[in-house]
Amino acid sequence: MAQDTKLLGTARTMVLKSDVVYNKNRKTDSAAVPLSRIYRTGILKLFREVETNPDIIVKLHKDVFLLDSETISITVFNAEDNSVLFSEERKLVDKITMLIALLYIFWIK
Repeated sequence: MAQDTKLLGTARTMVLKSDVVYNKNRKTDSAAVPLSRIYRTGILKLFREVETNPDIIVKLHKDVFLLDSETISITVFNAEDNSVLFSEERKLVDKITMLIALLYIFWIK
């Protein structure tokens, strides 16, 4: 996947989204990553969160549908054309640790 590193390097505003896919019979761990946890990673030091006209869209996705196959991913989209600028997926071991790792990988790109 080609990354638009120029946009990633110049983006200053973002829309932040978090969602989850889960099995309806699963009783635990079926909530999206809370935005408060995402904010604690320091992402707001890099980007100003806006509701309209962002430079990028940052989406965190947690998939806990199948036991032992849980993943967490970050995808960054160009807000103008929805093209994928960056994407990374990891096995979900510890939510906060994986969240920080994914955001760190995004920041150093």
